Formats: sequence, structure tokens, C-alpha cells
Amino acid sequence: MTVLKKIPYLPLHVACVLMTIGILTARLISFRQDNSQPEQKLMHARVVVQGATMTVIVGTAYYYGEKF
Repeated sequence: MTVLKKIPYLPLHVACVLMTIGILTARLISFRQDNSQPEQKLMHARVVVQGATMTVIVGTAYYYGEKF
């Protein structure tokens, strides 16, 4: 099964990846505007979202095992 065919079965993966991309984009914009206060908060948010992404990935791999 290709990655594109798995997307409907993995909505949490897609949501977490899109949130990570959004946070990194907002951080880049903040960095370019030389605004360090939101930049630090965005990096903390990125760490939290990436942790959630890894938890979802590992949980899904454990749940589906070889079936997927």
C-alpha cells in the first residue's frame, strides 16, 4: 500500500504533520521580523507537537502491527 493510499486511514498523522509545518512557518515569519518573544514560544510548541506526532506514529505502528 502506498503512502497516498494510507492517508485516509491516518488522519492524526496528517494533522500532526500539518501542525508542525504551520508552527515552523510561523517561526520563520517571526524570525524574519526579528521578533524573539513569539519565536521562543513557537519553538516550545514545535517540540510538543513533534512529541505528539511521534506518539501517534509509534501508537499506530503498535496497534496495526503487520496488518498495515
